[in-house]
Amino acid sequence: MINKKTMWKIITVTIVALAVSILITAVGGVITLLVGSRDTEPPVITAAKENIVIDAGSTISYRSLVNVSDDSGEECDLEWKSTVDQNTPGKYTVKYRATDASGNVSDVLTISVEIKAVNVANDKLMALIAQKAKSELGYTKEEAKANNYSKEKIVRDIFIFVADPNESVPSKANIIFLDSQSNSPNQYLQNGKPKREGWKTDWEEEAYLTLNGIMKGDCYTFYSVSKAFFEYFEIPNVGVQRTTASPMTQKYSGTHYWNIVKVEDGWYYYDSTRYAGRFTKCEDPCLVTEEQLLSYVTSGGVSNSGYYYIETSNDEFFDADDNGGVYPTVEKKEITD
Repeated sequence: MINKKTMWKIITVTIVALAVSILITAVGGVITLLVGSRDTEPPVITAAKENIVIDAGSTISYRSLVNVSDDSGEECDLEWKSTVDQNTPGKYTVKYRATDASGNVSDVLTISVEIKAVNVANDKLMALIAQKAKSELGYTKEEAKANNYSKEKIVRDIFIFVADPNESVPSKANIIFLDSQSNSPNQYLQNGKPKREGWKTDWEEEAYLTLNGIMKGDCYTFYSVSKAFFEYFEIPNVGVQRTTASPMTQKYSGTHYWNIVKVEDGWYYYDSTRYAGRFTKCEDPCLVTEEQLLSYVTSGGVSNSGYYYIETSNDEFFDADDNGGVYPTVEKKEITD
């Protein structure tokens, strides 16, 4: 027969053992719960669509090109590395990686992006020019005709809007001058070559891309935008490209573009780039004679008339279609206000 003292020992041990068992079970459950609820699954990234094609010059929203999902249901941090040049047609890649709130990192997803050349129809460009004429010049071509505005006034108003007035303070320009950086697809064909292919036809696309949001570019940009306004206002104009015989062309393996425009009393040279302020024989940089054009000097005041090397007998260097195949006879006398 078990005495009371022994009985109490058995009861005590049993109770303690039961309590320990319950505690171990509870702690194990908590541990299991904690371990089981910890997020160890990385996010998953997928392309938003199979073929991604974007118009040249357009703004790209890289986040919208992919979808990111995570089992937590929370938003993930998304980072990407892109090779895309949004102004130059071609095929590029973008690499993505996502990280969720628990620090899980996704596999790297690489997608392909095609930048497509924009086929700008003339009517599309003219519609944009009409908007810009109203907002920037203050009148449309219909209003200019109704008010009997002279061609000279319109050309000068265009010049004020387009011209880059001060190379040292580019932020004050409506269109910022960037040397050797035009916007149409073959922009780089001029770099390292004495002439640019397609310059007589690319001006529509160049002007559209510039005015549709880019608002910067090189001499071809300023030539193209000015020409687009001249065409809209039905002002006779001819495009000019510096010839390969120019010492400047030989030195820099590049070229230069500017305009010839006809106002009431004749044809004048017109260059709306920042170089226009360096014609030493005239104070008016908008409409200049050939003598004034050739008085160009560099920023240091050094004579550099070879910059505007003109070839009037070879239509490879001027847009003959603009004037019935004939290089215009530029006025010799100065224009007066």
